[in-house]
Amino acid sequence: MLDQNQYVVEAIAQYELINGKDFVSSGGAGMPEKLIESMQLPRGALVLDVGCGRGVSAFMMAKKFGLRVDGVGLSVNMIEQVPLRLLVRAVKEHRV
Repeated sequence: MLDQNQYVVEAIAQYELINGKDFVSSGGAGMPEKLIESMQLPRGALVLDVGCGRGVSAFMMAKKFGLRVDGVGLSVNMIEQVPLRLLVRAVKEHRV
């Protein structure tokens, strides 16, 4: 249901225009970063990202805070974008 209405590929792009690059929920990049920072989790802690979308917050938790992250989501359209996002990040960081 989500992938036929709320999270069709075109809608995902529109959410990104409203909430900031890579983000489909309100708060943009600042909100998940502040939340994780306030939790003071030790490096290497395992986090479950429920509703992970395209994995953007999971990537941030791993890179900035050294956390191990498992993500689960309901939108196939979003989950299918995760490998591309990983590749783009790797290229930007000159890892490929």
